[in-house]
Amino acid sequence: MFEGYMVSMKDHISEELSKLMTEVASANSSIAAVETFVKTELATLHNSTTGVDMYGGDLF
Repeated sequence: MFEGYMVSMKDHISEELSKLMTEVASANSSIAAVETFVKTELATLHNSTTGVDMYGGDLF
């Protein structure tokens, strides 16, 4: 009886860990996509502001 309970608990824990690992993998994928997007946007922003003269020439 005890062995059956332990096998049942092991199966339950394995199933829950499998779900958790799937969710973690999904979160990692989403984080990577956001990271790529942010890096691209920052590079675009950096390139579009290079050489911009905010003051219209000499200050003095």
